[in-house]
Amino acid sequence: MGSVNPFKNLILMIEEGAVLKTSEPVGPFIGRGLTKVSKVCPSAIHQGYSIVIPVEGFRG
Repeated sequence: MGSVNPFKNLILMIEEGAVLKTSEPVGPFIGRGLTKVSKVCPSAIHQGYSIVIPVEGFRG
């Protein structure tokens, strides 16, 4: 049996400390579960969620 890569595919995520500007309030979290992240295990998922901390007066 050949070598099998047990790791998920690369996933681009928002960096810690990032600020996300929205036109409407969101929360208490934002994100989603991602599918198709592994060629070896099709049922594998990645949970990509972050808590929302409202910031008033931000002009980014």
